[in-house]
Amino acid sequence: MIITQEPIAFHYLLTTLWIGLALIVTVVLQFITAGYGRHSQPGRFKVKGQCWVILNIIQMNNRLTWLLMEIPSPTLILYFMVTSEPDHRDVARLLFGGLWLIHYFQRCFIFPFRIPSNNQTMDLLICTCAFGFNLCNGYVVGRWMFIISPAQDYSFSTLQTLSFFIGIIMFVYGFASNIICDGMLVDLKKKISSGKKEGEQVDPSGRYAVPRGYLFDYVAAPNYFSEIVEWTGYYIMTQNYFTLSFLVWNLANLVPRARTHLKWYRTTFPTYPKERKAVFPFLY
Repeated sequence: MIITQEPIAFHYLLTTLWIGLALIVTVVLQFITAGYGRHSQPGRFKVKGQCWVILNIIQMNNRLTWLLMEIPSPTLILYFMVTSEPDHRDVARLLFGGLWLIHYFQRCFIFPFRIPSNNQTMDLLICTCAFGFNLCNGYVVGRWMFIISPAQDYSFSTLQTLSFFIGIIMFVYGFASNIICDGMLVDLKKKISSGKKEGEQVDPSGRYAVPRGYLFDYVAAPNYFSEIVEWTGYYIMTQNYFTLSFLVWNLANLVPRARTHLKWYRTTFPTYPKERKAVFPFLY
């Protein structure tokens, strides 16, 4: 397949703008907290315009929202994989695409049904923003890897490099650790709702307590730390500008939110361990 320089140059420009937006978002998130989960405050943004008001006020089922938010990314990756030319279906590309799909299968079809529903909802505004975010990431990464990248960028020899072994170890650990941490939070919520955590200090909503054990003894958001490790490993494996953009977006979104988690824990629970960091053990 012959690739001209114009699509490549445009894709680099588009991705550079996408990274620039991530840097703006991380600054904005120092002052505004995305209103979902423990920080949910339905209708809290005073926005003008009928469309924005609707997006801000309408509440959606939590599980359905997670599915709708996450599904664009794996759908686009799968589409690009299926429609790619034969010279872009080498074993390395298929493995990288497969790892992406495994991650998002877990996020779309397993994670939402592990979390207790309890009639929890999420703003349509949050869902819309996340949908757009995943749509852009799936396009940026998938189109490059399976459509317009030079065919020789990846081959079986890619899987024999040191960077691949380091990356795959980090990816697998981060993926597994993220599931473990999410599971611990889910179990804690279930114990609180069933009354099995008697004597445990619970937040005013009656849904959250201080998690303990594993990475929770070091940071407030070990699930975020695990996801950052996972996608750092993915970038090390793939070594391209476009998976780097996805890692940048993860950092731009998760690090400020982890800091907000830490602040929330310290405000809500006066006895919260002072030595715990936000997201990076012993560092931040």
